[in-house]
Amino acid sequence: MGRRVIMSRAYYEALIARIEDLEDTRITREAIENRDLRDYLPIGLVERMLDGEHPIRIWRERRDFAPEYLAAKAGLSLRSLMLSRPAGRLVQSPRSQRSRSRSI
Repeated sequence: MGRRVIMSRAYYEALIARIEDLEDTRITREAIENRDLRDYLPIGLVERMLDGEHPIRIWRERRDFAPEYLAAKAGLSLRSLMLSRPAGRLVQSPRSQRSRSRSI
């Protein structure tokens, strides 16, 4: 038969909280080690976005995606991609917008 240990409820709860904290720390460290830095924006790009520059342009620049690459990835011709952006505004169908967003 197993051995038993007697402890106060407060000690038990503190022990459980410590175990949970250690698990959270381990998960956080793994996430930091395995992160893709391309998923984060430097402050300069964030400021440009806050100043009104379109997020797609910012992310395209961040990931070094040429318009030709995005058009191919979204299943659009380069011409239709460019025509859908008069004056920097998107006037595409929702389906095209979703394709374009997924390609980034």
